Amino acid sequence: MQLKMLNLGANKIMSQGAYSVADLLLNSNIQELTISGNQIGTVGINAILHAVSIKNRSLKFLDLQHNNLSEQIDLEQMIMSNPTLKYLYLSEVY
Repeated sequence: MQLKMLNLGANKIMSQGAYSVADLLLNSNIQELTISGNQIGTVGINAILHAVSIKNRSLKFLDLQHNNLSEQIDLEQMIMSNPTLKYLYLSEVY
């Protein structure tokens, strides 16, 4: 059986943990990822977005709400290069 949905919300994940999540996205066919309510930060969020933009073509739902962003994130490349992503939640990411 293959993992299709993963909820890592409110687990105190920081940027280092986000790199592990990015690796997971590069090497899986996961369709739904919730990683809201953590302290991932800008670097970690960009690592996840990069993984989604370069290889993952199965992700349909990505929830990044309530994370600690201090700078701008790069959404354009990810959105333009990933046709399967249908839902992206980014509220209160500051």
